[in-house]
Amino acid sequence: MALSHPSKSPVKRITIGTHSVPVYWKESEQGWQAKWVEHGEVRRKFSRSLPKLRKAIKAIFASLADELDWGALTPDQKTVCKEAIRLGITLDDLARLGRVSATASLSDVLAEFLESKKPGGANCSERHYRDLSSRCRAFVSSVGKSKPISAISAQQVETFLSKLKTRAGKSVSLNTRKNHRDSIQNMFNWARSKGYLPRHEPTVMGYIDRIVRPEGSKQIWEVDEMRLMLRCCPEEYLPWLALSAFAGIRTAELFPEQRKWNTKP
Repeated sequence: MALSHPSKSPVKRITIGTHSVPVYWKESEQGWQAKWVEHGEVRRKFSRSLPKLRKAIKAIFASLADELDWGALTPDQKTVCKEAIRLGITLDDLARLGRVSATASLSDVLAEFLESKKPGGANCSERHYRDLSSRCRAFVSSVGKSKPISAISAQQVETFLSKLKTRAGKSVSLNTRKNHRDSIQNMFNWARSKGYLPRHEPTVMGYIDRIVRPEGSKQIWEVDEMRLMLRCCPEEYLPWLALSAFAGIRTAELFPEQRKWNTKP
């Protein structure tokens, strides 16, 4: 590949085979800097030792000699290369991805994840653990226990969430779907923190829109209406009604089993 160099009088030149690179002395840094143009971009290499700089330039030219033969690539390979260039993926990025455990299956990750969340400490309550276990196990069973976690796509997660059904076969509520999504994201975030996924990149859950609960309608009870409800409320529900009405506690945190209430005065 032909290399050119920026216009400036060099102090020295490093010649490797047919390549010749200008080298300048940088007084401010007390070292040598090679400077050339490659693929239309200015490249620089600095070292305080001229022999070390020569060695580094030689290594760069050796890598250029092994450049990709674009004409020999298949259409799919060309597409991958173009996408990597568009996204700015570097050799360091590829090396980091190569260190990610591609063999970690969903079932293995799930087992470790649930083990780390077992109740008993400050990590997780029993109820939260049951919810995590139930929702994540359902996802893993649906997608495939033996599949590598690094191979799971956003579409697979979205398909699982969209097909969630109640025991009666009806579509689940938006709130239930949100809870499943949050539990799955919890597992993927944990997997990333343990090195099963790239640490400095979003997980597949980052490409799935968050599910937002719709705000319910608010209603303010009049004094006479509240008095009527307290008078007609069964005795076992009076504490619930009083707390719900006067303590500002959310109804979802207090709601008992559904029963028919006598609303007649």
